Amino acid sequence: MAIATIINGREEMPDEKKTTLIVVTSSIIMQWQAELTKHTREKELGRVYRYNAGQRIETGDPEEDVRMLLRNDIV
Repeated sequence: MAIATIINGREEMPDEKKTTLIVVTSSIIMQWQAELTKHTREKELGRVYRYNAGQRIETGDPEEDVRMLLRNDIV
């Protein structure tokens, strides 16, 4: 159901850039990636950025960090 909601939301507002944040434990992140691939068409999700706990975004500027994340469709 969650994957369908992400995809349907993009179709309703195609001109509006939307970023979806998915928060899962590290033990199921690979399962989420597999489900996204399995249940969506190629390029339907747009840009996907996998961010792991403890990972740093190395721009040095918090505002640029946010802009970088917002350039993706799914984080």
